[in-house]
Amino acid sequence: MSGAIYGSYSVTKYLITPSNAQNTDQVSQSASPVAKPVDAESFCPLNGKKYTLDDQVRWETKHPVAVMIENHPESRPQSGLSAADMVYEAVAEGGITRFMAVFLCEQAPQLVGPVRSARTYFLDWLSEYNAYYAHVGGANTDGPADSLQQIIDYGIKDFEGLSENLQQGWQRDRNRLPDVALEHTMYLDIERLRKFAKDTWNWDAKINGTRWDTTFEKYTFTDEQSPYAPIEATSAATISYEFWPKSSGMFGVEWGYDPTSKVYKRNMAGRPHADKNTDKQIEFSNIVILLQEQTNANDGYINNLHLLYKTIGKGNGWVINYGKAEKAIWSKSGRTARTKFTNSQGKEIPLARGKTWISIVPTFSEEAIVIK
Repeated sequence: MSGAIYGSYSVTKYLITPSNAQNTDQVSQSASPVAKPVDAESFCPLNGKKYTLDDQVRWETKHPVAVMIENHPESRPQSGLSAADMVYEAVAEGGITRFMAVFLCEQAPQLVGPVRSARTYFLDWLSEYNAYYAHVGGANTDGPADSLQQIIDYGIKDFEGLSENLQQGWQRDRNRLPDVALEHTMYLDIERLRKFAKDTWNWDAKINGTRWDTTFEKYTFTDEQSPYAPIEATSAATISYEFWPKSSGMFGVEWGYDPTSKVYKRNMAGRPHADKNTDKQIEFSNIVILLQEQTNANDGYINNLHLLYKTIGKGNGWVINYGKAEKAIWSKSGRTARTKFTNSQGKEIPLARGKTWISIVPTFSEEAIVIK
């Protein structure tokens, strides 16, 4: 079914460029942005980690890139997830989850993928970072799940990998054929994409003279020895959850805490989830679980597969780091507003300095979350 669905997307009428996108910034003729003054106490705005001065100069001149990475069993193992500063995980259709990886401060890998199609709710999350959006096709049936039209309406800086285009960084891994379907073979070179944006439209950390983080509200971070005291915390040596309780188990997740390295190691479908680029198990410092209402789009699409999530508003969840899980209330006031995680007293729960993995679990699957 996934092959048929992939082939059904109409892409030509939605092709977006700076000249035809509504609310998209025009080509800037300004000089390359100069990095902010560097000092030894500067930290990455996305993962809170302290970098060398050379690293900071590198990421101060770059724009965040959000890449849609699929999780169909034929797409595994994926490339590049372990290098993302942030990863969002939610069901795309039929119980099959999909990832949106946001890259900025970590060294971008040469290959990221396999890259798949856009979904409307991921647009709400990437808008928090004003990120470039890299995907292959997307849901485009008229209605509330029409992500390709929304990309235009929102003025998102869009990079759609419709064909192998080495100049933009798109390339197929044809060595995977014919063992897997064609839609599982598109990969992206992030730095090449950034170079294309710079050479073509003078886009980098600044677009039309404005930095990407001008309106971005930074996360709150803490070290393990910080005086922050969780309000409602429990031990979290392991965390497991299913997105759809009646799924086959191919998308079930378990994180195990390593107290030595102070990271959580990811297992999926009962085995270590490895990054193909490094052949190492994926590790993240923060695991965030957001419980959100999931509904069908009812847009006339085949088998009513297109989904919606209540991304705006408030709900319950967990913030997990340093071997502890704290109950959280998530809130998001609008599409471009950052999702916040607060405790029962309304104070923002700080993240550990390190990469963050955010899983959006439907409210009807709350009982499938096990923290112990």
